[in-house]
Amino acid sequence: MAQHVAAIARTNPAQAEAVQSKLLDLLDAGDQSRFTEDLSKISSQAVGADKRLAGLGDGNAATTAPTGTGVREKADALLKDATSQTGGLFSTATEQVNTAELAYQIETLAVGDPTLARAVRADLSARLAPDNAADLDRMLSGDVGFGEAIGTAISHPVDGMEGAGKGLANGFLSVGDLLARGSTYQAAAEQQQMAGWQGLLGNEDAARQHSDLAEGLNDVAGKPMVPTIPYDNVAQAGGSDIETIAEVALAGKGLVAGTAKALARTTVKLADELPILVRTTSDDLVAFRSKLGGPTRRQSP
Repeated sequence: MAQHVAAIARTNPAQAEAVQSKLLDLLDAGDQSRFTEDLSKISSQAVGADKRLAGLGDGNAATTAPTGTGVREKADALLKDATSQTGGLFSTATEQVNTAELAYQIETLAVGDPTLARAVRADLSARLAPDNAADLDRMLSGDVGFGEAIGTAISHPVDGMEGAGKGLANGFLSVGDLLARGSTYQAAAEQQQMAGWQGLLGNEDAARQHSDLAEGLNDVAGKPMVPTIPYDNVAQAGGSDIETIAEVALAGKGLVAGTAKALARTTVKLADELPILVRTTSDDLVAFRSKLGGPTRRQSP
């Protein structure tokens, strides 16, 4: 249902808004929530697809705005290449669009001419069946299914091999990222510990500084610290998936990377739990000093 409303919105936003309003009146609360969520996801993927295509261009990418005729001709050519006949003999032959192949062709076009690729995507999205249009935007935004990616990699082995190489490199980069983040979490925990001890000694200013530093380190560690190599198209993503399967099957780099990742995750987990332990220990010390009749902590003015 959300796919059909999104399809209408591509050519007539006002009509789509009216249809959406009518549907919300007819649906119960649970269906309303699911419909709204699905529609929001489809819209977000459409925006993501356009944004991603714009960023795929290389240094020699064309910048001239394409004409309407040129866009339609290119869109028709790509659609023809991605369409196959199914059925026949004892059943009526029908045309089926391979949206994964279509996404690959548009992504490949975007490397040399992102402006034309975006225009072609918009043209096709307005003409494809609602489910095909939604699938196309989903894949162009980077959300590619396992089978879709592998099938396209097999059809385009050169890009598949490049994706496998990127996947191999990204495996090690992800290990480095986990280790870097674990180390930063640990540094944050140490700063939080210092804040606790400074507070017990009555040094509120120093305690606040250590606490602020710990918070900043936690914010940094909460985001990826080592960038990975992006995949330019569906076939490259599929090549990476094949490389992952090969790792497991051959028990080579996958075993080493898996062990390192497990150690890194353990470091992150321990670093996350350390501030809790520090705060608990600090509270116990405060209670102990209170029983002795001594000062617990100088209050801030």
